[in-house]
Amino acid sequence: MVHEFGAGGGTRLQIDTAHLKLTAYPAQDNTRRGNRITLVLELELPPKMHVYTPGVEGYRPVSVAVSEASYLKVHDTVFPNRKSCTYPRFKRAYLSFKGRSESFRI
Repeated sequence: MVHEFGAGGGTRLQIDTAHLKLTAYPAQDNTRRGNRITLVLELELPPKMHVYTPGVEGYRPVSVAVSEASYLKVHDTVFPNRKSCTYPRFKRAYLSFKGRSESFRI
């Protein structure tokens, strides 16, 4: 649902680097013990930049790591639909998420 309709909650943390812009926030403002919350990661890549999707072979795919804590249960990460792209320089098709024309949400 977050992928489809967005998320409106929580304080946003924004990190800008030369390679990407990351915005992270919880999907809801208020939580209670035992509630399941969603951490939303929005990545914005510069033009002609891409990251590889989980399942790619021979390259390091994008991933999400959360440090273990006794009060936290981490569920599987949900990635957006990936696209098969052919990069002429490599003359092969790869599954990836592409640059700024489409930021993506994890």
